[in-house]
Amino acid sequence: MKKLVFIVIALLLLAAGGVGGGAMLGKGPLAPMFAKYRAKAPPPPPPKDKVMTVGTYVIPIIRDHVIRRQVGMDIDIDVNGTAVDKVDLLMPRLQQLFLVTLYDIVPRHSDTRSSVDRDVIHDQLVKAAAQAVGEGAVRDVVIKSIYDR
Repeated sequence: MKKLVFIVIALLLLAAGGVGGGAMLGKGPLAPMFAKYRAKAPPPPPPKDKVMTVGTYVIPIIRDHVIRRQVGMDIDIDVNGTAVDKVDLLMPRLQQLFLVTLYDIVPRHSDTRSSVDRDVIHDQLVKAAAQAVGEGAVRDVVIKSIYDR
């Protein structure tokens, strides 16, 4: 009789473990009851920002119909992680708009040692980037170097 009681208790424990384990794994009749305790998958991390090279630009400074000097710049952009594909697709348009903007602004602000001139050029390039690829796609324009030639 004692052996029969131990066998019945062992079978009940195994059955309860099977039903409980199945419920925790989302299987069986008790699964909806334990659904709120199951761990949810964490959301995927947001895409990382990317620094993309726009290029090197050399802008001539013309005075009295003669090229007096040239101003060179190496420019990168800091791109929002969600807009990397869009910016990559529109990179030729961005480069062309940067070139037009630089040809317009650099002859008037060509002192390479002046922080005011650098800030003016930077602000104009940020506006051009927003115009080319849309607001929020380009976080910042980085003028890596600016030099006279």
